[in-house]
Amino acid sequence: MNLFQWITISGLGVLALLEARAYLKNRQPIHVLREFVWLSAIVLILFPWLTTRVAGLLGIGRGTDLVFYAFMLLSTGGFFHFYGRTYVMRRDLVELARREALRTATAGQGLDAYVWMQNATEQSRPDRAERVPATPLVAAPVPTTRSPETAGHTDRENSQ
Repeated sequence: MNLFQWITISGLGVLALLEARAYLKNRQPIHVLREFVWLSAIVLILFPWLTTRVAGLLGIGRGTDLVFYAFMLLSTGGFFHFYGRTYVMRRDLVELARREALRTATAGQGLDAYVWMQNATEQSRPDRAERVPATPLVAAPVPTTRSPETAGHTDRENSQ
């Protein structure tokens, strides 16, 4: 055995022991999968000719190519798996936030919270802090009576 094999097998052996201990502690199946990966790596590092033999049986040729193809396929599968989990988690978080917002909503408080959030967001951006005033976004009051200039006229007449 060369120095690389000694160092790598020692490290993988420690990881395998930690996974075995974790499995015995909380009995989660993921630890068995990880244990299998670490032990497989130890065997393939101890006997590198095994990858070449398995690759030949599969028609690939070199053991290095087999390891590379396996890594690429498993990595892509892992990325898709974690992307899907992240997508579902984000969707659930949005649903939870919506339910909490509806549960804790108070009549008349919506605009104040929106204005506070807009001002906080705009002020936290250094590139826009000087240009954006920190004033509330308040709509102009709607007049309930018509002014003397528009009294008696319809909106159609005013727009012409």
